[in-house]
Amino acid sequence: MKVVVVGATGNVGTAVVRALTADDRVSEMVGIARRAPRVGAAQDDVCDGRRRR
Repeated sequence: MKVVVVGATGNVGTAVVRALTADDRVSEMVGIARRAPRVGAAQDDVCDGRRRR
């Protein structure tokens, strides 16, 4: 399943992105945000296209 997360860098959005990353049904995810992720963000907060476990 393909998913779009609006507000992906916000408080709720980051939790949603983490939960969807762990879901095997999600094959592709796009995050939409007004601001870029903070510099020095934890590696788990940055998506590079690979599924993390």
